[in-house]
Amino acid sequence: MITAGSSLLPARLFAEYLQCNTKGQLLWRSAQPETPHFTKFFYNKIKSGSADRAEHSMGRRLIGFHKIADIDLSRVEQRFLVDCDTAYVDLSCVHISHQAWTGSKSTDGDPFLPILFVVDGPIQKWHKILVCFSAIAISHLGQPMPSIGYVCHGYDREISAIRISSFVTETVHVLMEAQETLSSKADVPLNLKKHCSLCEYKVRCHGIAIETDNLSLIGTIGEKERRRLREKGINTVTQLSYGYRPRRKRRATAIARTEAAAISSKNDNKLRALAIKKQQIHVLGAPQVTQRRTPVYFDVEGFSGGLFYYLIGMRFKIGDAWNECSLWANTRQDECRIWSECLRQLVALENPQIIHFGSYETNFLKRMKERYPGLLPEPEFVDELLSHSINLLSPIFGTIYFPTFTNGLKDIARYLGFRWTNAEASGAVAPLWRLYWDLSFDESIKSELVRYNIEDCRAVEVVDSAVQQICGVQANGIGSSVSFVNVNTLEVPYQRTFGPFAGALPDFNKINDAAYWDYQREKVFVRTIKQLRQKQSGANRRVRIGIRRRPDKVTRVAGIIPTSCARCTSTMIWKAGCQSQTIADIVFSQKGIRRQITRYAIQRYRCGACRHEMGAPRQKTSYGANLRAYVIYLLIEMRLSHSNIAEHLKSVFGLMINSSTINDIKSFMASEYEPLYRDLLLSISTGAVVHADETKGVVYGGGHYMWIFANLTTVGYVYSPTRDADVLRDVLHGFSGVLISDFYAAYESIECPQQKCLIHLMRDINELVLKNPFNPELGSIANDFGVLLRGIVDSIDKWGLKTSHLRRHKRDTDKFFSKVESSTLSSEAASSLKKRMLKNRTKLFTFLDYDGVPWNNNNAEHAVRAFTRVRNCIATSTVKGTKEYAILLSIQQTLKYRNIEFLDFLRSGRKNIESLA
Repeated sequence: MITAGSSLLPARLFAEYLQCNTKGQLLWRSAQPETPHFTKFFYNKIKSGSADRAEHSMGRRLIGFHKIADIDLSRVEQRFLVDCDTAYVDLSCVHISHQAWTGSKSTDGDPFLPILFVVDGPIQKWHKILVCFSAIAISHLGQPMPSIGYVCHGYDREISAIRISSFVTETVHVLMEAQETLSSKADVPLNLKKHCSLCEYKVRCHGIAIETDNLSLIGTIGEKERRRLREKGINTVTQLSYGYRPRRKRRATAIARTEAAAISSKNDNKLRALAIKKQQIHVLGAPQVTQRRTPVYFDVEGFSGGLFYYLIGMRFKIGDAWNECSLWANTRQDECRIWSECLRQLVALENPQIIHFGSYETNFLKRMKERYPGLLPEPEFVDELLSHSINLLSPIFGTIYFPTFTNGLKDIARYLGFRWTNAEASGAVAPLWRLYWDLSFDESIKSELVRYNIEDCRAVEVVDSAVQQICGVQANGIGSSVSFVNVNTLEVPYQRTFGPFAGALPDFNKINDAAYWDYQREKVFVRTIKQLRQKQSGANRRVRIGIRRRPDKVTRVAGIIPTSCARCTSTMIWKAGCQSQTIADIVFSQKGIRRQITRYAIQRYRCGACRHEMGAPRQKTSYGANLRAYVIYLLIEMRLSHSNIAEHLKSVFGLMINSSTINDIKSFMASEYEPLYRDLLLSISTGAVVHADETKGVVYGGGHYMWIFANLTTVGYVYSPTRDADVLRDVLHGFSGVLISDFYAAYESIECPQQKCLIHLMRDINELVLKNPFNPELGSIANDFGVLLRGIVDSIDKWGLKTSHLRRHKRDTDKFFSKVESSTLSSEAASSLKKRMLKNRTKLFTFLDYDGVPWNNNNAEHAVRAFTRVRNCIATSTVKGTKEYAILLSIQQTLKYRNIEFLDFLRSGRKNIESLA
């Protein structure tokens, strides 16, 4: 070991640093572990057994790094392998670049080639960097930098080549970081990792982590997520637990239940932190267990990748007695024997059901079926075992949260009271034990492995018993009653979708107040648009349309008697009988509304020569125009359901109309007004400004959308089966104005000037600031953006949306973007915001160059809320019904934007809105 204070970095220390910065720093400082770890002894023994195999395979002699200087290559023709573990690099002269690599492309001219011995597991990236580290060390001795290095790995000690040139630059970068970290007097932030169970400092680090309540104790929180949490000011498990909020209880419709069932369970680290803080099991949802057969608690030990399985453990019950068996394979050839014995044991049981923890055992069964198909008692035997096997991790993951730091068998079983005889035993240690046994044949090591394997089976039984009790199944296994908390019973705080805006900065509150729809129409748009200013003057009343109050009460429609046949011009005209038609309608008067049911007698005539019939035509529907208008008014404006409308007409007017008839009236009116609907979409696409947005529809099966297109006076709703940009291109074909939208990428497909909704951006920034209150970089960007937008909004409040007054703010926007672009950011939240700002730089302040272009998408969002209110009432619909709703709602909202009464327009029978402007 290199002494503390030296600039020489040994390879073994660098290897530990690559896996854990904390351990590397402790070794650099020569810190003594509290207890020596037994795996060090195994590692050296296993490695020594691989050296002879490497020399024989490569045809080169293995030497230590320190022997390179003593070899005179002019007198020795032999080439050598250099043990990577013995190499070291002087950190004071580590400044080497990729261009300094001068190694040849062939290994024939390289006198020294580094080789790394990996005792277990597959090759990882840090192994390759360590090989490159040794190549750099060889070059520091004046030798040519090797072009290739080797890694000896796996149970069969395979040798894989590593191309040095691919990792030189990255290795040098890591070395420079290591130099800065190891020379620093400050301690490296503690982060527990998976391989901590093999570390001699694990007692020290785990104690510090428990004392500081470190987030890395929860094994499912990765480094990236921990960094995000730290930016939000969350540094402990307890702080994380306070962030959990139970899900809001939603309406249990058939579609909602179907979608919920399709969504797989996800691990919630906040809920796990809550379970740890309260030291109680928390259950989310309803975990299920399958019907039980004869349980066989199963555990298998083998090497990574399924190369060789050497130990099978089973625990099952025959009668009232528990039976345990361990099947051990001395060599790879014995794998067939223990699999055959395993099958014999399982066949002897009645309806065996394998219960295991994790997917390792099911992968074992699948591989054994493929490797030894001739040993199967029946071709479908293994398939039957797999179909009824129970992986206990499945009902636990995302559903049952034990107050443990991981979902590992060791943590859960220990919480439930189970203890292993050897506390050091783990899945990471077992392969080392086996490799050491292959070299020493030490019976004590074999006994440790067999006992550990059987105790794993017993631990699986303990966990299975607890899971059954949580699932409401009476378990006969060992262990006391398990108490738990049902998360669905926790109080759900009130959540509002719309309402007061909790601004993180004072400027944000002022900007948000200026973005309300009513405020903009009454205070901003009237300064910009002459048409709206004229409508705001006077009594500010909605436009009323003149309508005939009393329809004619004619009950006989005879029409003019034809003098000749329209087909053959014959003058022989006969009466052909009288047809009747009953029309149900309502009559609006100054005193109210009353029912009117009229029976019409329609005289028909027939030509005596060609038999052609003539006379007044029958009406297309049995319901009058006023009644149809009133039904659509109740459906769209008042947002009543079909059944409620039918009940209303029955109670008030005595009209017996069912829900299907209401739907027929809706279809009839939608077809009548479809030409007007097309004209509205055309007027939107030919206008100067379009607001666009989209929201989910209510078509059976889900996955459908309603697109909204609007300007200051017109609204159009367009149904689409998907969220693709096809609807955008169809509706806005040839559009050359300014498109105002949110940040959905589909809007980028429209080639026109675009303005992104700044209220969307501000709310996203506000949410980031609230979630990362201790991030000064993010706060600086948010504050600058708030000051900039606040000044622009003040000008809009004073002058309106006139570019002659707004262009003076372009210099401020350029300064803002220049400051953001030149800023050096380290936090992920601030960097992502910077990237988003610069990406949309040309689309954030487009409104400064155009008259009458708003800075937010409020018009479209207002129209979206109108559709969502209707959507909540109709619940579900067909594609045809949704398109009809789109037509009628488009007309209703357009009339509302223009202050025209919807019911009056429907009663008037007009098919044109522009004439009312």
